[in-house]
Amino acid sequence: MHVSVPDNVLWRCLSGLCILTLRKPAGYYLLEDTAAEIWQAIAKGQQPDDIVASLCGRYDASPDTVRRDVNDLTEALGEQGLLAVQPECSKGSVEGAGHARQSGAILERESAEIMGIMTKMLVPLQGFLELTRRCNEKCVHCYLQDDPGDIGEGDELTLQRLKTLIAEMASAGCMELSISGGEPGIRADFDQVVYTAASHGIKVNLYTNGTAFSKQQVRDMAPLLSEVKVSLYGSDWRSHEAVTGVPGSFAATMRFLEWAKEASLEATIQFIAMRDNCSELEAVFRLANAVGFRWHVGAVIEPTLRGSLLPLKVRMSDAQALKFCQDAKRGAYGPEMAAGCRPDDKQETTLAIPCAAGFRMFSIRPDGVVYPCVRLPQEVGNVLTDSFETTWTRSPRMLDYRRQIRQGIPRWECPRCQLWRQCPLYCPGAALIETGDLWKAPASRCWFAGILKETW
Repeated sequence: MHVSVPDNVLWRCLSGLCILTLRKPAGYYLLEDTAAEIWQAIAKGQQPDDIVASLCGRYDASPDTVRRDVNDLTEALGEQGLLAVQPECSKGSVEGAGHARQSGAILERESAEIMGIMTKMLVPLQGFLELTRRCNEKCVHCYLQDDPGDIGEGDELTLQRLKTLIAEMASAGCMELSISGGEPGIRADFDQVVYTAASHGIKVNLYTNGTAFSKQQVRDMAPLLSEVKVSLYGSDWRSHEAVTGVPGSFAATMRFLEWAKEASLEATIQFIAMRDNCSELEAVFRLANAVGFRWHVGAVIEPTLRGSLLPLKVRMSDAQALKFCQDAKRGAYGPEMAAGCRPDDKQETTLAIPCAAGFRMFSIRPDGVVYPCVRLPQEVGNVLTDSFETTWTRSPRMLDYRRQIRQGIPRWECPRCQLWRQCPLYCPGAALIETGDLWKAPASRCWFAGILKETW
């Protein structure tokens, strides 16, 4: 039997656990106890026979029992694409592989259990990196539209600091990094940032309008990226550019999507439904299907990070939002969108930690300021003055934020609301921006929760 770890498998071992994922869009997998030990041995190049001999020498177990467990685990991992197994070894017992999964050796597909474990362990698994606040579009709904420009090009983290920062993130346990802006493609060193993250075993997602990239750049970065999320606001130039405010931006974004398709790049079209473009929903849905990309609709328009209500002027009317939800419910935009508009129907009215921001997730501004989340503008550290590890584990402001979350739950308004069991939308960042309090209900989310209740 010969097994090896494929190049597209990313993994970290932390405190006796191993967490695994694939570079392309996929969930997370967790190995515990002996399963984690076996994985680490395989990752070091050891083969099953050597692993069996090593385990038999340390544990009071028969070689047959250990061999069966090792074979079961390798088969289960092989079925998920997490191990490359020689063809003659891939015909092992399906029953055994099922036993390995049922015994808890592998927890699949980004389950709440895995994410709960990472949150409890304070593993900074998923990060958000704003490379720049500069942008080549002027979108009417943008949450940065009132940004005063005090984070200019000269204030952005240098490439050298970004490289060391990414290494620090990986060492601390980060496995997924979403890169955005502004428009991240504006930075001349963007390609090097992506390469650095990928070379440290980090899954990279890109949020972009696609207009700043060349065809060759798309080809080069395709193997390094997990997914690209591309902003598209209409099916023609009139509807799209009414949002972006930039002539020619529709053609540039469509070229990017064409290049992404040619490069076999995983992409999701990000459509924000607004008062003046919601009539484009079906047309953009057909467009996404025609090019073979997934799509996602954002229906909740929120204030800017500084609290301006200006973006809410372009929000759908109540009637438009209700029609959108009703159409989604009947499947007009595909099964994923129908599921995404379904209320949560919560069975519990309290949560231990209502949001993973600052516990499993983090965000870093272009100037090095650290937030718990890109939409939760409470400064908890700065990677220009401290290492990422120091910021995450020992920053007084980060520790104080976590204390606020743990101690503030009794003040949380949302579980006492009549919409709570149907509302999928609580966000402490939205609450902080709109009310100045992490625990008050944000009106922009409550509005859409009411639409969902009326729909269902």
